[in-house]
Amino acid sequence: MTKTTNYEILKKLARKNKKGELYSKYKILALKNGIARKTFEERVRRGLSLEDAAKRPLFQPENIIGMRFGKLLILKYCGKDKWYCVCDCGNKSLVFKHMLKSGKTISCGCHRKTCSITHGESKTPLHNIWQGIKQRCLDKKSKNYLKYGARGIKICDRWKENYKNFVADMGHPPTNKHSIERINNDGDYEPNNCRWATASEQSRNRRSNVKITFNNETKILIEWCEYLKLPYKTICSRIRTGWTPEKAFTTPKVPPSFAS
Repeated sequence: MTKTTNYEILKKLARKNKKGELYSKYKILALKNGIARKTFEERVRRGLSLEDAAKRPLFQPENIIGMRFGKLLILKYCGKDKWYCVCDCGNKSLVFKHMLKSGKTISCGCHRKTCSITHGESKTPLHNIWQGIKQRCLDKKSKNYLKYGARGIKICDRWKENYKNFVADMGHPPTNKHSIERINNDGDYEPNNCRWATASEQSRNRRSNVKITFNNETKILIEWCEYLKLPYKTICSRIRTGWTPEKAFTTPKVPPSFAS
């Protein structure tokens, strides 16, 4: 003898009750409550009463109607975590709530199209310089982050999100041998602290440069070598091995043939 399920009993009761008017009544109530017919029937099969099966689910989605995410205004809930939105440009779309909450969707797509045609200089040398500044100041995975971002060196807000502001303030480098340099090595990347400089000019502005006083004058080593017309590598080697500036600058270089 087969076991009669609760669902079959209720179906029989519903048929006896004026041709299923009771069953139909709760099915209509379920639809009014936003419950699909198949969901209602599945609940009855699981043993719920008609009244409980027709109720709204215990889980209610968070109501975000009227809230704004980027350019999108939420108009209504469409089920299955989808929300009907209208964009500032007038287009309407269905968007998952988690895409709105995470910030991955902020428009109908018009924002992405606008961003892709902002300046037309992507991958140019100047744009690469701007990207490089952001990477070493903001990206912890960058190999140069420890020398910049980790030291507290930042890129100013005016440049961080707007490449056009960077170009307006700095212009283009005079030659392809020029790159951006911070005047104060401990300062940020900002208009008042940046200039275009060649590699030779930047070498004079390094943190590792040691100032040397000779004849009551103070200069960095490369400037002394240029001033006294001495070979930089030789003098640098002498200073590193402990020679005094006076001895390093005044001792003539011994020719290789007499070195032994």
